[in-house]
This record gives sequence, structure tokens and C-alpha cells, in this order.
Amino acid sequence: MTTPPDLSLAQALNHAQALHWSGRQPEAEGLCTAALAAPTLPAPQQLALLELRSEIRFALGRFAEALADADAMLKAAKKAQDATGQSRAQS
Repeated sequence: MTTPPDLSLAQALNHAQALHWSGRQPEAEGLCTAALAAPTLPAPQQLALLELRSEIRFALGRFAEALADADAMLKAAKKAQDATGQSRAQS
């Protein structure tokens, strides 16, 4: 799945959240993955997308992948010196 070109990162995140909450986890995961592939992804959006994708993967029972996303989130938060992001990644 690719992120539609007419969706901003914030819109993609909101759409992925709505898909997840409506039980359409595979579509939501694909949207997060596509958005994470953006060449210039600001740290706050990267953290939010990783957090959501981790939550989705956990809901799907794919615990190793969920943990990998949480680890990636923690690394990104440390790089961005984002204490709140670090805390969220560890919870």
C-alpha cells in the first residue's frame, strides 16, 4: 500500500488510526508503513507512526514486530532528544 499523494503525513496518521479503530488493522499497518517510507519524515510524525504501527502489530498478535517498532521508536526518540517519546516507547 502506498500513501496517497494527496494525503499529508498528519492525514495519513489520522486515516490509519481510524482504520485501526474500525478493525481494519492490515490496511492501517500498510498505511503506516508507506508513510514511514517518506524521505523527509519529521521526528514527531515518525514516532507517532511507529507507535501506531506497534499497537496494530500487537493487536494482530505479531509481538516480535511490535517490539521491533517500539525499539525503533525508542532509538528515534533518543536521536531527537524527545523525552516524552522515549517514555512512550518504553510503555
